[in-house]
Amino acid sequence: MRYFVSLFIFVILLNPFCILTDEIPLKSSITSVIVYPDRAQVIREASLKVGTGTHTLVFEGFPATLIPNSVRVSGAGTASVKLLGIEVENQFLESPTLPEIKKLESQIRELEFEIAKIKEEIDILNSQENFIKSIQTKTAELASKEISLGKPDTLSWEKAMGFFDSTLQNIKKSKLNLQRKLDDNQKELLALKKKLESITPQRPLEARKVLTTIEVAKEGDLKLNLSYTTRGPNWSPLYNLRALPETGEIEFSLFSRVSQKSGEDWNNVKVVLSTTSPALEASPPPLNPWILDIYVPRPVPKEMREELRQEKLAMAPIREEIEVEALEAEIVETGLHLNFEIPRTVSIPSDGSPHKFPIDMEKLPAKFDYITIPRLNESAFLRGKLKNTLPYPIISGPADIFISQEFVGSTNLPFTAKDDELPLYFGRDEQVKIKHEILKREKGGAGLFGNKERIKFSYRITIQNLRKRAIEIEVLDQIPVSQNTQIEVKDVNINPQPKSKDEKGILSWLMTLEPQAKKEITIEFTVEFPKDANIRGL
Repeated sequence: MRYFVSLFIFVILLNPFCILTDEIPLKSSITSVIVYPDRAQVIREASLKVGTGTHTLVFEGFPATLIPNSVRVSGAGTASVKLLGIEVENQFLESPTLPEIKKLESQIRELEFEIAKIKEEIDILNSQENFIKSIQTKTAELASKEISLGKPDTLSWEKAMGFFDSTLQNIKKSKLNLQRKLDDNQKELLALKKKLESITPQRPLEARKVLTTIEVAKEGDLKLNLSYTTRGPNWSPLYNLRALPETGEIEFSLFSRVSQKSGEDWNNVKVVLSTTSPALEASPPPLNPWILDIYVPRPVPKEMREELRQEKLAMAPIREEIEVEALEAEIVETGLHLNFEIPRTVSIPSDGSPHKFPIDMEKLPAKFDYITIPRLNESAFLRGKLKNTLPYPIISGPADIFISQEFVGSTNLPFTAKDDELPLYFGRDEQVKIKHEILKREKGGAGLFGNKERIKFSYRITIQNLRKRAIEIEVLDQIPVSQNTQIEVKDVNINPQPKSKDEKGILSWLMTLEPQAKKEITIEFTVEFPKDANIRGL
């Protein structure tokens, strides 16, 4: 009969490792990882047969990024086992444990040795070159003497000088080839060192060792699950949003970008992505009293007043900034806890490089229209309103925007809860023509008593739909708003009337244009102000 026993950690007053036990080294393998936005929980498995008595199971070679108080052990099997305690110890290594680091360090050593050899060969060639040049100089002096005595051996001197020139040319050629090889090797060495630096964890020569003491009442098989949390791994969402206006849909694709530099490679493991953060507090912070008072400075000794005058003026804003930062730091948003499971096993090395995995792809219904602000930009921008009908909220993150197959830009999506609407913009549409014209800017004469001036304005906005389908478009414009009783905006004539007008003078029209249709908006108004006044905003 097979018995399954769960192992629990008991808090004991005495150190369990003072008990005389035999140590059993165990090898474990990573089976799954839960990646959080700023860390990861690693789950390992190990199997063994255990006899009765007290044993210490030793797991070695864990990364230094392991958080000691996060270690948990559980298990099941035919053995009857009680867990007495867990201890985490530091290990100090002679060399890093990651194979990639060992490989790079070996390549760097070989390259440095090769560079040293090339430099030595260049030094030898330099010595040879100097020696040949010195002989060449001596030979030239002897030839000059023979010529002055009228007994030159021209043939011998020509052969000697030819030998010197040929030898020096060969030396220079060899030096040039060696220098090229040296430059290439130094560039390669620099690249290898940068790569090594990028994948090396903070403490490459440190590791953790986990010792687990168990008491076995009945011998048998035991399968252990060991879990712990490491700092360094992280993940973030990426989105592709593809507008399909012809079908009234948005193709929503969610990806994850996972990277880790924990100090251990994850090979062929199951990966689950979680939006929770174990670092955040589970309970809300206390709400302290909001106290208002009049600031009364402390009395300062007379001899220090002048010296501290400027410092006292500067202290107030600094103290305010610290208070604001503290309040903001206590704000914790606890939305829905989400897990995304990657459907296949994956491998993520501890090199800090990002790895992109698809999570979900859905076609969601959307309402498309256009928006234009002709005064600022004579373009119509395609806008989509997407209702989040996904079974999870949309987490804030970067998104690439497409219209069908055309990339139009990037944006950052805000957090959008389930069933909330998300407005999206897909760039300009050249098939919707917008034109903004100034028809009139006419300065009028003085008023009845000669103390007023007037300027009459007239604008026209033209919207034309060149598409083969009807479109809806929101047009935004404005008329000026006076903040001075001496300035009046009068004789306002707008055709057609806007759907809305707010206190800031913003006008809004909602229009439907059939294919090839054109519509116009005209705006007229007069600004009256005191004569010779300099009006800001005109």
